[in-house]
Amino acid sequence: MGMEFSRRNLLRAGAAMGAAAALEKPTEAAAAFLGLTSEVDAERKNRMRFERNWNAMPATEREQLIDAEVKRAQDFIRGPEGRRILESGTDDELFKLINAMPPLLRAHVKGTKYDVSTSEWPSVSHSYALRSAAPVTKSINSGPVTIGATEKGNGAYLNARNYLTDWHVVEASPEYRPYFPDATTYENLKKLSEQHALDVVHIEMPYNNQKVNEMSKPVDLLLNNNEVHGEIVAAAGLDADATAAADGTKLYPSIAVRVTPHLAKFLGKYARYKDRDVRFAENSFIIIAPPGECVDRNDGGEWYRYIQGMSGCPVMKGGKMAGCMHRGGLLSYNGLSIDFGLFHGPDEIRQARRIGLKFGAVLDRNQKPF
Repeated sequence: MGMEFSRRNLLRAGAAMGAAAALEKPTEAAAAFLGLTSEVDAERKNRMRFERNWNAMPATEREQLIDAEVKRAQDFIRGPEGRRILESGTDDELFKLINAMPPLLRAHVKGTKYDVSTSEWPSVSHSYALRSAAPVTKSINSGPVTIGATEKGNGAYLNARNYLTDWHVVEASPEYRPYFPDATTYENLKKLSEQHALDVVHIEMPYNNQKVNEMSKPVDLLLNNNEVHGEIVAAAGLDADATAAADGTKLYPSIAVRVTPHLAKFLGKYARYKDRDVRFAENSFIIIAPPGECVDRNDGGEWYRYIQGMSGCPVMKGGKMAGCMHRGGLLSYNGLSIDFGLFHGPDEIRQARRIGLKFGAVLDRNQKPF
């Protein structure tokens, strides 16, 4: 069956890389955080002692351990060494910085302040009506069977009429074209998305949307990107596949790191990102996804990744929206792999609306927007 594929094993393997992937003349601060000395290796194992049976630990104890781990990562990422690595570090340094992020999973944050309650689940599944291709949203209340049968992505409501999702979720196939009152609207939106490297769109839903669609509780946006960098967030989506919970929900808790142009180029090299993807990455934050979410799989000749259904899902922090997930990838470096996701932050979401990445939902090409 092979070695268990987990982020814990990745961390152990990363520590064992030793000289093979050592930093070039690391500073003391970098060595301390990235785990390059035997003393720090021992300390990290101690800090990660919560890798035992999480079900046996009360939420308060888990929260304290996570707080300590997150604080250490925050101080480094926001400090001079973290900034240097993100802006001009070596490939080894960049990989080690990402690999050193706390390896959080949903079970770790359950019941803590970092969890997202299913009673106030912020995302909706995104699909379209068979005849009109109008936007159709389903909440967690629809259940995993209904969601899994129709879902094309995710989205979130900023208010009763302002619905947010990824541009690529909307324009991915010809079935979506009836959304637009005319071809000009579609072409203009496509052009704006490419010009500004923004994969997010605001959709103005009908006045009677609450009668037409299932809605999630509207979420407030954080003020700006400064409230996101180095903070722990959680991508919360509805994606009823093999790695989802029984109710069809998924949660990716992680520290968010602002993607610099230097880091974006690194992703281009080691995540097989094309130039276009690198541009979109530069307008994003990166988070660590659960192991296996971004691995290419084949089912009956169709290639897919489990993370694909999370496109457009809200990324949450303290009950507010920190971003909108738009991409995933598998970072492969020196024989190690890390699953990751990318999301646009509050600044990019507001910018999208400001530059015109928005449209009114329509039932057919002859109907005016609501």
